[in-house]
Amino acid sequence: MAGLGFMNEQQQTIEALPKGPDYIDSGTCRCSLQATNVQQQDNNNALVSEAWRCTLNQTANPYVGASGMWFVPTNTPDSLGLDFAQNESWAGNPPSLQTPYILQGPDNRFNGSLVPYNSESPSGLDSDDQKCTGQNDTDASTLYYEGVQKQLQKNSLLLRDTCLLKGSVAVPLGNVSYFEKNGCPLGFLSMVGILVFLKFRQWISKRRHSSKPAKGLLRRTGTFMEMTKRNNQAYEFLEENGHPIAEARISSLQRSNTVGFMAAIEPDFLYDEALANDDKPSPELQMFVQSLSRCMDTTKFGLSFEFENLEFKPRKAVQPILSQVTGRIPYGSFCAVMGGSGAGKSTFFNVLMGKQSHTGGTTKVNGMPSKISKYKKIIGYVPQDDIVLPELTVRENILHSARIRLPASWKPSEIERHVDVLLACLQLAHVKDSLVGSPAAPVISGGQRKRVSIGMELAAAPMALFLDEPTSGLDATSASSVMSLLKALSRIGITIVAIIHQPRQEIYESLDEIILLGQGRMLFQGNREDVQTYFEQLSFMFPEHGNPADVVMDIIAGQGHAYKRVGETGLPALIENWRNCHEANLLRRPGSTATLTQKEMSTLRKSIRHRGAYWYGQIYYCYARSILQQWRLKHNFFFEMGTASLAGFLGGLTENSNHGNIFTGNFYEPYLTLGSATNYQSVPQMSLLIGLSIGLIAASPGVKVFGEEKLVYRREAAAGHNKFAYYIGKVFSVLPRIILAAAHFTVFFMLLATPIIAWWDSFFANLLYFYTIYGLASVVSMLFRREDGPLLAVLASLIVGFLNGMSPTLKQVFEWHAGWLWQASPGTWLAEAYFTQNITPLAYLFDISNASDEAGYTLNRYPFDMLMLFVLGTAYRMLAFLGLVGFNRSKQK
Repeated sequence: MAGLGFMNEQQQTIEALPKGPDYIDSGTCRCSLQATNVQQQDNNNALVSEAWRCTLNQTANPYVGASGMWFVPTNTPDSLGLDFAQNESWAGNPPSLQTPYILQGPDNRFNGSLVPYNSESPSGLDSDDQKCTGQNDTDASTLYYEGVQKQLQKNSLLLRDTCLLKGSVAVPLGNVSYFEKNGCPLGFLSMVGILVFLKFRQWISKRRHSSKPAKGLLRRTGTFMEMTKRNNQAYEFLEENGHPIAEARISSLQRSNTVGFMAAIEPDFLYDEALANDDKPSPELQMFVQSLSRCMDTTKFGLSFEFENLEFKPRKAVQPILSQVTGRIPYGSFCAVMGGSGAGKSTFFNVLMGKQSHTGGTTKVNGMPSKISKYKKIIGYVPQDDIVLPELTVRENILHSARIRLPASWKPSEIERHVDVLLACLQLAHVKDSLVGSPAAPVISGGQRKRVSIGMELAAAPMALFLDEPTSGLDATSASSVMSLLKALSRIGITIVAIIHQPRQEIYESLDEIILLGQGRMLFQGNREDVQTYFEQLSFMFPEHGNPADVVMDIIAGQGHAYKRVGETGLPALIENWRNCHEANLLRRPGSTATLTQKEMSTLRKSIRHRGAYWYGQIYYCYARSILQQWRLKHNFFFEMGTASLAGFLGGLTENSNHGNIFTGNFYEPYLTLGSATNYQSVPQMSLLIGLSIGLIAASPGVKVFGEEKLVYRREAAAGHNKFAYYIGKVFSVLPRIILAAAHFTVFFMLLATPIIAWWDSFFANLLYFYTIYGLASVVSMLFRREDGPLLAVLASLIVGFLNGMSPTLKQVFEWHAGWLWQASPGTWLAEAYFTQNITPLAYLFDISNASDEAGYTLNRYPFDMLMLFVLGTAYRMLAFLGLVGFNRSKQK
């Protein structure tokens, strides 16, 4: 394509004529020789250089700008700004096609630089411009120049007036005989100033000689042609055997203003299996579909579901919450589950997806009996609440999901490209680097936040998407935008199932299938167009200008008496009528099943088996994400380091008055006359002070490691993320924080307290005690609510700190046969380590064995004390992991 300006109805002249050498390349891009201040100096020492710029953009001046694919000239041009008629001087100076470039820099064209374009990472290049080749298409360029020259001479291009579209100039299209002899003409000059160009000859020939029925682009353009025939008789449509020929490729290549997934709901869009290969109006949509096709090894993206007699009865309940629910969801459909409060919508979702136990009934996937939970790697689930990490940007949230869930064989650059295309399709590209924020402190809008939540599932290239009330909490405009997005996804073949409450009329009319529930029973299941007819057959009357969805919701909520003058309107009557009249024939309706062949089923199983990064890769991704979160919350980190420094300073100040004299024992001969007083308690007291201080520092941050991400973990676990990888990644990510906190505390404490213990011995003891307190806090976070966790974790750290053998002493505790309880406390091993390292250097002066017997600590096993602290810290983490995966298991399915 190439822009030539606007064509006035009265004056057939082109306002914006070419101002230099240009042509049409084989990728339909317009290539123009343009000045750039990049490389070469002329005689006046001014930076002047020329380069070929190829772009598909039709809205900007082709001789000014920095976007598009760039190619350096083969030779140095003599001059720039050539007169249009003097194009011979550049004919021998075409682009050098060896290396394409993109122009980057502070202000692009004037201070930029040509950077080699890498197809592996197309950052900075529009998806349209990635198709530019720089290779001159002689026929197209000739046609282009002839058209402009004739306009300069004010000669008409028209050979047949019937090909003239009002307000435009067109090249001859010819008739069927002309087409058979010469092939398809390459384009025309349209009223919006677009030279539409296509190498149509091989494309149309391939389809004309095929025995397969027309589909894809031909089928879509056929729909457009029929509409145009009704509205514009100025065009003569060329047909052969009933199929439009020449104008088809012109109508279909008019570039749509609709972007992203919205292109899929254009009136002339029809999805079929050839979508991944045909030319489509939205490049982003086409690229996304290609990613889906590659990920699934198929062009049939949807899953069909059938269910019969679904039932759910809680263990102690008298009546089932869900009972005798039978129906089907065709693949590639947009299905809504509707019902009043307490109708069983969420329960139906949970039972259908295998998230509930104590259930009954059978389910089929693509016609094969199976549990839907086995397909969770290729099924996305979007919860009602937008569970996303507020510390990450829009792109980072979606990219993490893609890295974890896409096949491990994908390269990082391919994953990033897939995510960038998805962001464009979701119309989130302009906010991709914005933090998501929390509901209390939002950064992006509610509608954008919902699209991020949906995008996290679409990043995994699902074949079906389940959504729990996707419009909840959104204003009318945002809700309509989200539902349009879902409709577009269903049009490209992804099966969409959503719980919807009280939809607007526009939303209601976008649905394909509807399931109506009441009191846990089926009230209706079928095409949306049949809902009103069905209830009218039951003598319900629909207002002529009302919203059918409002009427339906009133009826299934048991409030249908306003629409039915005579007869039963209650839910029991509706349930019985559906069961008697329709349920028996539901699964035999045409198109309800999509049974796969053995080969297709094998391909599907292979796709599921290869989904997801390897476990060690997931550990790294979770670790990197957690480190990034901590960086974004660095004020919390600095607060923790400040707290550790302050606690070390105050603790050291408390011990400073002792001047390091914290132990006195029985002297050996000949020093008995120096005194008989002993001091065995000062070292355990100092250990108690250290243990309590570290507990106060580490308990609350330790709870936040997992306590604030339980919902995120459950969503990711339900999506197939490796639970162990998530946990280990989080544990590793806090180790630098623990090390730095221990260092800050130890430096200030040792500087002021000046105990006998060596600095490194004190640091390692404090470090491992930090490690155990973080582990203990993780256990607390699994057992209690997030609001209560920090306080209870501090309480737990105080308990294990007091159980250190100072008072009562370990000697007394063992006499009570309760020594095992103290030995299960990390405080005891911390105190024993400090006791050993502070009194053994004085063994030449005091009888330290007697001190050991009186206090109950075992001397000279500092390495064992460190090992026990590590074991206890690890044991706490194992318990925390068991709690993470064991509690609320139904929410992790």
